[in-house]
Amino acid sequence: MKWARGFGSGYTIVEIMIVLAISGVIFVSGFALFNGQGAEVNFNQGVADLASELSTQARSVSTSQFYGAQGYSCTASGNPPRATLSASDTAAGATNQDCLSIGKAFEAASGARDIYIYNVLGNRLTYSNGSAVGPAGSLAEALPTIATVSGADLGTDYKLGGGLKIISSKVTDLANQVSPSGLIGYYLDFNGGSGNSQSGAVLTAKAYNLNASGHNVPAAKACVEGTGCSAPTDISLWQLCLESSDAMRRASLNIISSAAGVTTNLKFESCT
Repeated sequence: MKWARGFGSGYTIVEIMIVLAISGVIFVSGFALFNGQGAEVNFNQGVADLASELSTQARSVSTSQFYGAQGYSCTASGNPPRATLSASDTAAGATNQDCLSIGKAFEAASGARDIYIYNVLGNRLTYSNGSAVGPAGSLAEALPTIATVSGADLGTDYKLGGGLKIISSKVTDLANQVSPSGLIGYYLDFNGGSGNSQSGAVLTAKAYNLNASGHNVPAAKACVEGTGCSAPTDISLWQLCLESSDAMRRASLNIISSAAGVTTNLKFESCT
């Protein structure tokens, strides 16, 4: 015989526990879904911000004299003479006629959560036996070097947003050969003719066989100067494989160098 629940009668403990269990499952599922969507949004935004930053930095390369001259003087000194910075109270640009800002170098180590951006200087003139003989006509003649003062560099440490981590940094050379590279430079092309980037300067992209485990100023400086790495390779593509903080998402960020300038291409896909 079935007994109908009378008016005002309550629920049994079993019924209450079932309702609470179902509510808990719904809450946990909703919380997990919300967290997953939040992580995806952060990851997508972090990758997009990085693409914008790298594109902006590469396009900022110009033919101007040393851009950050306020508080520093720059002269060609040493053997061979290279652009050398020192602290100075002289007004900006007054003593920097020997030097040009010729590019940016990007240090991207596998496993890192940042990319270090170096300013690269070069000589405006070429020298023979310590005397200037004419304007530098190539990157090699400009004797590139990373901008440092008393051993400290003047670069920027760009922290990756959205919990991003670098899985790999690879380059493709002009012969379509792919290889790892932890240091990539974008330089003024002295023989490039008319400008095609936002700054009006023609750029050339080069990769160095530096694979440091982290930020290493002396190693990067030696590579750029041609003493710590083999000769840099001309490249058409720099590819970064990026991973989310929860290791659930990956994306490929391609930085492409061509006659049209520097562009970026982003793909949310599995990469290594």
